[in-house]
Amino acid sequence: MNKKYLIFSTIALFIFAMIWNGVVHTVILKEANLQVASLMRPDMADKMWLSIILTLAIGLLFSLNYLKWCRKYTQSETLGFSVFFTLFMGALVNLNQYIVYPIPLNLTLTWFAFGIAEFSIYGQIARFVYIRTQR
Repeated sequence: MNKKYLIFSTIALFIFAMIWNGVVHTVILKEANLQVASLMRPDMADKMWLSIILTLAIGLLFSLNYLKWCRKYTQSETLGFSVFFTLFMGALVNLNQYIVYPIPLNLTLTWFAFGIAEFSIYGQIARFVYIRTQR
């Protein structure tokens, strides 16, 4: 197990995710997310630490799985892994939210599209860190 890779990749993905999610949800999709504002917890600020831990866990899971399932660490393999991871996470997160909450389908699909972009970038970050930690 490449511990150096796991540490640096998880940290890099966490930092990227915090910036990405901040920009996507509070700037780009601000108006769209207002559609579901009434469904949000009134004590959301008190629970943000859980979201931060989950973001860190997603970065670690992505890094672990990238290391486990990729063999050549090429661009195409990285993109394929990222798409697979997105489909898996999208099914677990976005589809489940659509089923449980009265969320518009177009908002769910928009979140999913941004997820494809996000995890594709995760793959490039993981690949970059992997290549740099092999020296």
